[in-house]
Amino acid sequence: AGREACGELQFRVVQWHDTDNDRWFNFLTNDMDLKPEQIAALYKER
Repeated sequence: AGREACGELQFRVVQWHDTDNDRWFNFLTNDMDLKPEQIAALYKER
């Protein structure tokens, strides 16, 4: 149903490691131009 309504969607998963707490985060984004560090910073600001 979603594919018919939206067409083909492209996304990527960006992983970021929080070295202070030794935790990994996975961020889903459709922005293919920003660097992984920029994507992680955007999520961190939220």
